[in-house]
Amino acid sequence: MNFLKYFFVSGESFFYGDFLIILATVVPSFSSHKRLPSIAISTAGIGFLLVFFSTTPAAFGFYLAWFILILLWAVFHHRSAPAKSGRHFGSSVLLILVSLAGIALEYPYWKTPVISGDFKTIDIVGDSISSGIGREKLTWPAILQQKSSLKVTNLAVAGAKVASAITQAQAIKSIRGLVILEIGGNDLLQSTSALEFENGLRALLLTVQRPGRKLVMFELPLFPFRQSYGKVQRQLAGEFNVILIPKRFLAGILLTPDGTVDGLHLSDAGHQQMADLVWSLTRLSEDAKPCHPE
Repeated sequence: MNFLKYFFVSGESFFYGDFLIILATVVPSFSSHKRLPSIAISTAGIGFLLVFFSTTPAAFGFYLAWFILILLWAVFHHRSAPAKSGRHFGSSVLLILVSLAGIALEYPYWKTPVISGDFKTIDIVGDSISSGIGREKLTWPAILQQKSSLKVTNLAVAGAKVASAITQAQAIKSIRGLVILEIGGNDLLQSTSALEFENGLRALLLTVQRPGRKLVMFELPLFPFRQSYGKVQRQLAGEFNVILIPKRFLAGILLTPDGTVDGLHLSDAGHQQMADLVWSLTRLSEDAKPCHPE
């Protein structure tokens, strides 16, 4: 795996950067070493860079407020001891609180979801990651069908975007079932505007949402400065009660050396990993019961 790419794309660097900021704020309080203020400021700066380039889709205003607070803290922190005042203490406390808030806000999108329920069918709406490109023995939905007693229907179409995937959603026949959305990568790669992406994804969710269905969506691994797509996914996931599979899972598969054939499309090993992932997250090995599709 390309660990450096995964470190940032998965969002892992966000937590490490956050920890460095807190560490830089707290440690100087327990030492009076003359070089410590400079080291602490440098550490906080590195921490913020790790946070900012983590592709974590936090609000820009939150990042801006965080950065300004670090600058204020650095100014007060770099003063000589006699010049330090309540402003230094106050900025330190605020910086720690904001950093902890960042962890608290992001952690729900990092932890492993549990997808359980009395499913009768599994329908996959997606693009070439799910449909395959003809070079694989079996796609991951086909492998999942072999592992599960449920009927798995792969509706994915190569090249699909959120807008065109509405046709796939309209083809879903099950009433009580699990619908997995693996879609949006082509929008990201082909620079669909954030507004178009939001409108398309909203229309897709409106089409697929039905009483009795459970919706699951793969979170997109993002590029730096393309966080808006992630914001849209998270916003609409909350609005439509969609379970998000954290981006670290798909990023981990795509960045595994044998996970893709060209850096994007899944290899046989990648399809197997995807099937194993969905199998484990949905607890099909424990909960699935033989049934007939509606």
